Amino acid sequence: MTSHKDELRIQAYLDNQLPVEEVIKIEERLTVADKVRLENEREFEAALVAKFMEDADCPETLWDETKLGLRSRIDLNSRRKFRKLLSSRWLAAAAIVVVAAAFLSFVSPESNNDTPAVEILFTQEFNDIRKFLEVPGDLKKVHQSLAANELPIAIKAPDVNGKHDIQLLGMRYHETAGQKIAQLYFSCCGKPLMVFLSKDSVNSIADYVHIVYDSETMYSVNNVIDNYRVLIIGPHSPADVLGLFS
Repeated sequence: MTSHKDELRIQAYLDNQLPVEEVIKIEERLTVADKVRLENEREFEAALVAKFMEDADCPETLWDETKLGLRSRIDLNSRRKFRKLLSSRWLAAAAIVVVAAAFLSFVSPESNNDTPAVEILFTQEFNDIRKFLEVPGDLKKVHQSLAANELPIAIKAPDVNGKHDIQLLGMRYHETAGQKIAQLYFSCCGKPLMVFLSKDSVNSIADYVHIVYDSETMYSVNNVIDNYRVLIIGPHSPADVLGLFS
């Protein structure tokens, strides 16, 4: 059964209120059906907001309708049943009150992993990249190092003359709670991208690394390739860099 804390966490996910590492953890565990369902929920709440913004006189029955919405406890399973009740704009407003109440009571969820995460300062590391590199951006040396650290995943050579001008800049390692995580630095179209590699036995790389960034738009992709977990994050679409690992 879904707990109240889980419901609040999903609501924060729908409202885009979670940090990127929490979003990654949630999306790792979502099935295709879950993603479709949650996208429907997001569209539904957007429609509620639009309806709430419409001008209308306050009806005398607003409080009764609001209490009705509260009793229905809009959660992930009951929203669809409650949707039929939202035939008027003021019932939509009542639903917004419930959503707002859930948001105000939200407390950022704590990770179940007690292991302190390694903090990654995204912009600072790229600005002073030579200080952090343990392995230079030579693909042969990167492959040799990964094999020596039991992470022998195959990486294709970037096409520097291709459409996106992908370059491998180098690599370093992190070890926490007995887990070895490789961190690779790439650039794509002149924009920085970080790639984190671990064994697939690691449920979520985000449990072990905390990425701090100052860009308003950050893209991320998480995948499992050849029994290794691959997490890519940066201000450029990671699709082409991900293609180097498949």
